[in-house]
Amino acid sequence: MKVLVVYGSKHGSTREIAERITDELKKYKLNVDLITSDTGADITNYQAVVIGSGVYAGNWVGKAKNFIEANSTDLVKTKVWLFSVGPIGDPLKPGPDKAVSPELIKELKKQTSAIEHKLLAGSLNMKNLNFGEKLIVKAFKTPEGDYRNWDEISDWAKKIAKSLKA
Repeated sequence: MKVLVVYGSKHGSTREIAERITDELKKYKLNVDLITSDTGADITNYQAVVIGSGVYAGNWVGKAKNFIEANSTDLVKTKVWLFSVGPIGDPLKPGPDKAVSPELIKELKKQTSAIEHKLLAGSLNMKNLNFGEKLIVKAFKTPEGDYRNWDEISDWAKKIAKSLKA
């Protein structure tokens, strides 16, 4: 079975999560390709697609949304899982109900017929941010650090793999 993992990432955190998902799926002997959301792909070559994006101000990275829009006709014909990477801190902020716009998730699910959307914690490294992003982070007193739960990410990927192997 061929699986495509697609990600939209500004600073690399989402890319690393997509890499972990890819590695976990491969453990189940799935044929997995990993691409950025600004790369073109023929979705019809895949039986499943996992698409994720970093979240900024409740919204997905533009190229990730564009990927879904450009491929929605084919995505609704395959098995799709979505993930968003955003909340940080301890406890995670913003909370699950505010991290990603509910309207956005509803629209993405409609465009893809996604089986599931998973919200995952992210990371923040001030060195990776541009001047404007640093100002926003400081204004909101956003905590720097890596809050990704690698076990949760691996478990979610295993759940996808088992679903595809059933």
